[in-house]
Amino acid sequence: MRKADKKTSADHAVQGTNDQSIACKRSVEALAYLHEPQFLKHVVSRSYRRAPLINRVYYLRTAGLQRLIDRFLEANLNRETAIVCLGCGFDTTYFRLAHRKKHGGPMPKHYVDIDFPALCQRRCNLVLNDPTLEGLLPRNFTVDEANGGITGTDVDAENGMTYHLFPCDLRDQTRLNHFFSQSGFSLDIPTLLISEVVLAYINGSEGDALIQWAHKMFRKAIFITYEQHIPPEQTSLAVPPSNAFAQQMQMHFRTKSRSPLLSLDTYPTLTSQKERYTRLGWEYFEALDINAVWISLIDSPAWGRLRQTLTSPDKSERQRVRDIEPLDEWEDSALVGAHYFIGVAATDTEQWLGTGFQSALSEDAKRLYMAKHCYVTSVEQDRAIIAGREAGITTSSLTCDRPASEVLRTLRLRRRFHAAALSQAFNCVVIHGGYGEKGYFASPETLEEQSDGSNASIDDAAHGRLGDTLILHLSTGEVQQLNAGPEPRMHHTMVASSDGKSMLLFGGRSGPFKPFGDVWQLDLGTGQWKCLCRSSETGPAPRWRHASCLLRLPGGAASADRDGMLIVGGVTNKSRHCGDAWIYWLDDCTWQQMCEGEGEGEGEDDSYAWTNLASMTVTYLERFRTLIVIGGVAPDDTVSHRVWKVDVDVSSYAMPWRGRTLSIRLSFDDLSEQETRIKILTSRFSHQAVRQPASSSSIMVIGGVTIPGYLNDSQKCFMLDIGANEMVLTPLNLTTDSSQLLVGHAAMQLPALENGCCVLGGGATCFSFGTIWDEHPLRLHLPNP
Repeated sequence: MRKADKKTSADHAVQGTNDQSIACKRSVEALAYLHEPQFLKHVVSRSYRRAPLINRVYYLRTAGLQRLIDRFLEANLNRETAIVCLGCGFDTTYFRLAHRKKHGGPMPKHYVDIDFPALCQRRCNLVLNDPTLEGLLPRNFTVDEANGGITGTDVDAENGMTYHLFPCDLRDQTRLNHFFSQSGFSLDIPTLLISEVVLAYINGSEGDALIQWAHKMFRKAIFITYEQHIPPEQTSLAVPPSNAFAQQMQMHFRTKSRSPLLSLDTYPTLTSQKERYTRLGWEYFEALDINAVWISLIDSPAWGRLRQTLTSPDKSERQRVRDIEPLDEWEDSALVGAHYFIGVAATDTEQWLGTGFQSALSEDAKRLYMAKHCYVTSVEQDRAIIAGREAGITTSSLTCDRPASEVLRTLRLRRRFHAAALSQAFNCVVIHGGYGEKGYFASPETLEEQSDGSNASIDDAAHGRLGDTLILHLSTGEVQQLNAGPEPRMHHTMVASSDGKSMLLFGGRSGPFKPFGDVWQLDLGTGQWKCLCRSSETGPAPRWRHASCLLRLPGGAASADRDGMLIVGGVTNKSRHCGDAWIYWLDDCTWQQMCEGEGEGEGEDDSYAWTNLASMTVTYLERFRTLIVIGGVAPDDTVSHRVWKVDVDVSSYAMPWRGRTLSIRLSFDDLSEQETRIKILTSRFSHQAVRQPASSSSIMVIGGVTIPGYLNDSQKCFMLDIGANEMVLTPLNLTTDSSQLLVGHAAMQLPALENGCCVLGGGATCFSFGTIWDEHPLRLHLPNP
């Protein structure tokens, strides 16, 4: 294929992304995520409801850009302004603003849509064949039928405006210069340029040329961009190696969409994006990833008129969006949100102050945001890591390899959010349920049967909630599969009894509105499940994303010790946080409430806030009769960085059990950026915490998700040593590259591994790009002392 033909083919593929994007935006519009009249229904022939995760991300994308556009117009109410949409596709922003203008809303004096001629031709035909859209064009307009252009002017209106649909390849600066020299509006007026996933598809030098052209063409300009990026990886400001999510994202655009993300080769991070804009002449540039837009800005006063447009003035915007449809894919949402950003560049101070970004991103606001949400920017992550390196700080090494056990080394799992536990009495690992490929697990026997080396028969299985039980016998290498027992579920917990002869399972969910509150027991001697307790009014509310552990508590001089399964926190119907703690006593099969929590920050006494979390971990240190609660998601969607120590009252088992947070220090003496580094490490959810038998007070924390999203290999694991009044945190740096996400996994201590643990399963759905599975069991271990 000739070079020109390849370029034409690539351009057609990029134009095809418009159809995919606009269909997703229509799904958001049809479900009333947005507050504006529905215009996309006029350009999308049929509406298909997308998955909640896709709807949420496209809502944040659209709402975030709309807020910035509105802020620009509100800041320039008494001025002549212009908006230029670069790569407009079928975007309906012009029609939204034109409709609002009829009801007294702000509208720019000039509006210009620019895209490839072929796309403009299609857009032009859609507009001219729809009375609603055509009716919102200026009163006098002409059509360039050959190229698909439209030029319109309200010459008779008191506050007349112009609209242009200009067919042009954005890389053709000669045509762009000619058009704007003949456009009829001053290039000195405040101008807003919008680039929504446009620069991503052209290489770095071509993108630089467009950004620099915009800076030189418009004297008072703001440049808004929405693009992909790669979260900070490893240890420097240089080009980071792509993480597993980023690799899947890039492969999707390269092979499925045939529109590779060329810009990422040169500008992969937010730091490199800021350097790019400032180097090309822009005075200011700031960016927030989509997680930050959701947590910090959606309800921020900086967005002005948003609160006035809510359907219910007593409900926050985030709560309104949550009520539209359930979204339980917290991990997937955090990961995709970490890989997309909204950036704003400005030519001067006056324009920067008018965006509304300045008030939301002031230094004071940033500090408040970090303190409340434990959000750490890419620059701050890099600074903390570099400060540690310059001080000569070294972290403990953590080796990542395959387990020694034959059954674990050859096992392959494609499931996540399952429950797993170890029985030392039977020397076996038990895995139940989760979400994954139905019928997919590969043992030595199944792999041997597939002589051609393929696993197509199981790769094609449908994804769904699983209800099977796998018993992995470590001594014999046998894999036993049980299909009878608890209903298919995910986000449940399972613990081994103190004698190791049975497993206890609680909770989980099938659908987002179908939580379980039942207790099941697996007799490892017979291989039979038995339901001990259904949901009842005298027990905890049905829930998922809770944490649990086994408590063995002294029964006193006249009675035997008691085994109880502790249940902490989690969420119930409509993702409402439970905020309590219960014990299920095995001797009499009864529930006892141990703590009824309060929301963190809802009063002077937050000593019960350790129960008002979800997707955290709880570990029992029997020697100290202490519970350690790490991380989790709070009711306001923030990720907790707090580590709770809860002393168990064994005198009467009376409620409430109060928790307290101890100070945490790093295991090295240098204090530079210490608070930031600790927050980076402790702020996480959907992780695992494994007590190390070599020390009665050491806990290894493994994997999970944070905000801004992705944990790199130097952040995925750490060791926490619990003292009486403080905790010592030691970062664990993976010495071998691990491509595994360590999200939605299970982890446990193995009998023959004193200084480490085994990780089973996990993975993530990478937006609409496909699913990543951590299908190979992983052994993490420290070097022998």
